[in-house]
Amino acid sequence: MYKVLLIDDEYMILKGLEKLIDWNDLGLELVGAVSNGQEAYNFVQDHHIDIVVTDVNMPVMDGIEFVKKTKDEDLNFYIILLSGYQEFEYVKQGIQLGVENFIQKPIDKEILRQSLINIVVKLDEEKNKLESDKLVFSNILLKWVSGEVESTDLRRLLKLTSHPLKANGSYSILLFDDIGQDLHQFFRDENQMLFFKDLSNIVLIFEGDIGEFESFILKVKQKFDIDQIVKGVGEFFVEQDFVHESYVQAIHNSNLISFYQGHPIPRFLSEGRALNEPINYVKQDFSNFHQALSLRDEKKVFKELNALMRQLKEEKTAPDFIRYNVFILISDIYREFGIEDIEMINKSMQKIYQSDTILQVESTLYQVYHDVSQSLEEKVYSDLVKELLSIIISRFNEDLSLLNIADELHVNSMYLGQLFIKELGVSFSKYLNTFRIKKAQEFIVNTNTNFSEISEKTGYSSPGYFYKKFKKECGLSPSEYRNKYRRK
Repeated sequence: MYKVLLIDDEYMILKGLEKLIDWNDLGLELVGAVSNGQEAYNFVQDHHIDIVVTDVNMPVMDGIEFVKKTKDEDLNFYIILLSGYQEFEYVKQGIQLGVENFIQKPIDKEILRQSLINIVVKLDEEKNKLESDKLVFSNILLKWVSGEVESTDLRRLLKLTSHPLKANGSYSILLFDDIGQDLHQFFRDENQMLFFKDLSNIVLIFEGDIGEFESFILKVKQKFDIDQIVKGVGEFFVEQDFVHESYVQAIHNSNLISFYQGHPIPRFLSEGRALNEPINYVKQDFSNFHQALSLRDEKKVFKELNALMRQLKEEKTAPDFIRYNVFILISDIYREFGIEDIEMINKSMQKIYQSDTILQVESTLYQVYHDVSQSLEEKVYSDLVKELLSIIISRFNEDLSLLNIADELHVNSMYLGQLFIKELGVSFSKYLNTFRIKKAQEFIVNTNTNFSEISEKTGYSSPGYFYKKFKKECGLSPSEYRNKYRRK
């Protein structure tokens, strides 16, 4: 509802005005009634007002003087002047000051009511235009940070919205939590008008040099809890054409802060630089983990999982890459234990995908291993099978055969093969092929090694045979797998 202030030094007229109009019916709220211009001036300093209905001739400060003073201080509202029979000079001055209407006393209810209705229509139009202008302005800023508008077009469009950019300006992206109008007004008070709301943040495109930025951050700290309100920052003091890169970086840093549940923003702000470390994709070696998993060495499994996760955390690895690595680890766990329950596997994968923090990802990984290992009777391998597994793990790149290994171990090859199937539930050749494919996947994703070399490194007799086995096991050719899973 639009807010109305009444001003008249005659008590009975003031009370009569309050009751003369059904204010609520017109979408208006009567928020004050005072007896002279000075009281009215004091009131509008502290309250938002849309319409003022004021007498002209009053003590202390008359209506015309009140209008002049508020105009000079850019206090904007619609004004209806109530004038006496011979107050034509006041009417003339009121016209010059842009007063909306003049109503002669005694006041005609319908004339006043219609005048108020006309003002409400104008206020509605202004409100709709303001909302439309805000939407246009926000859309321009969104296109700017998204890199979807040319430099010259950007300057022209912002000039049309009365927000021209400075010549040779420098810009810094900051993401804020949307705490409402207090924050918006703070930006306006600091003459930082380039802000809008994206899907989850208030995006401020700070315009200014390092001195202005430091002053701004100091005021942010004084007025707000900076640990809570600043959610991300991009590269500082970039040119207009590089604002998009700064925005992308700010989003990435915001995701890191949320994922790792840390908040390094204040340190970087105090140092006057952004969180501009490159996105890290760590090359990890899963061989020790695979060895512990194959031997059912639970203590070593957890030790290797801890080491792998610690490496990812220390490098502040991108959250999606951590999830990708954990997907691989969980897949290996299910495969090693012979779990083929698709619903169970999908549930675990979905839980990882939906994890918001590194702690949730770790918890799910450890829980999966615990649940799977406990759901099956613990397998205690015979000494012969343990030796066979050790040979596979350490010499998978050699030309291995069950017959040759049986000779090394001085046992019958048929007996060794049957024992292996009995204890692991899969044939020697299938287990060896699966192990080799897992190693090949690591080479493909983590190195630039060509596929011929990878086939040799993983023990395949020819690249063609390797290609055939890989495609059958993974559903993708080696090149397709690299294109899909390789982190640039």
